[in-house]
Amino acid sequence: MLHPFESNSQLKQRFGRREEAKEAEEEARETGTAEDVDRLSRRQVRVTKEHNEECKRLLALMGVPCVTVSLPGLLHR
Repeated sequence: MLHPFESNSQLKQRFGRREEAKEAEEEARETGTAEDVDRLSRRQVRVTKEHNEECKRLLALMGVPCVTVSLPGLLHR
């Protein structure tokens, strides 16, 4: 899901970087080390709501307070 405050240029830049990482990963699979492949594959991961919920749950289990903000862009104004 796209953040309402992100501009098209920011999104294009993000998707461009993901594509570059994908191409670099394919190249690393042929010529690079396992570390290179792993590093480049991690650049392509998209954070989901499930990831966020799992992190919040882990923080709660560790006793670490966690604040949820509905519109994070409002904090930067």
